[in-house]
Amino acid sequence: MSGFLFAGHHLHENLPKEAASPFSLLRLVSMQWMREDAFRWMALPDGRSVYGNAGYGPPMAVLRNEVTGELFLIHFAWSGNYAFEFYNAHNPPNDDAWLYFRIGLVCPAPAQRAPTRRKR
Repeated sequence: MSGFLFAGHHLHENLPKEAASPFSLLRLVSMQWMREDAFRWMALPDGRSVYGNAGYGPPMAVLRNEVTGELFLIHFAWSGNYAFEFYNAHNPPNDDAWLYFRIGLVCPAPAQRAPTRRKR
């Protein structure tokens, strides 16, 4: 799944002073026992940001538009590998920013899978 997600216009006027970026990502910061609820908002830098997980960790992301307060939540019912990619297209001369996303499941290529016997 991919596409356009958020826009922020007139950042100089509308972006809160404490915001480091027009867009933020809520990430899990600890997988220790009894700390599975340790989340932290992290500013998305200009350009491409990619993260995913292999093994433990919920395949979820929450994004926030710091200008409008809008939220976007994605969650997969999946126990395998996944990848989330975000592109913060910040245009300082126009004082605008746009956020694009691409998300999906990550699996080995068919040639890398273990061969199986065919029944004859």
